[in-house]
Amino acid sequence: MVAGAEHLAVGVAGVAAAFDLWKRRIPNALTYSVLVAALALGFLYAAGSGLAAGLGGIAAGFAPCFVLFQLGGLGGGDVKLSAALGGRVGAWQILDVLLLATLLGALLALGVLAWRRTLDVGIPFALPVFAAVVLIVARGPFVGALL
Repeated sequence: MVAGAEHLAVGVAGVAAAFDLWKRRIPNALTYSVLVAALALGFLYAAGSGLAAGLGGIAAGFAPCFVLFQLGGLGGGDVKLSAALGGRVGAWQILDVLLLATLLGALLALGVLAWRRTLDVGIPFALPVFAAVVLIVARGPFVGALL
């Protein structure tokens, strides 16, 4: 991740997870402001290449989540959150985050299934995204070997 980007990513993912748990939605003001900030910072720090990297990260975060949104597996806020984070951390890092978040989300779903014996409740995806961002920023030996 770009220097400083990890702090913004952890903060944004944490706020999104809190809203997703509390209100079951992620505010547009959060995701859109991070999208704009990611592009602006990319442009300011690296001109054309930074802007291109930001757009690539947005596309890498948006595309797989939009497919899952179309299939009913994710909400629109999750798609916008992954695009916004991708714009800030870059294409490869957002793919790492989404892979790890999917694994953590599956574990969360298994826990809910074991506890409630049903999956009739929605599982907020921003929570595993937040956990994945924190783990990737920490880059402990287990996470480093996994990714």
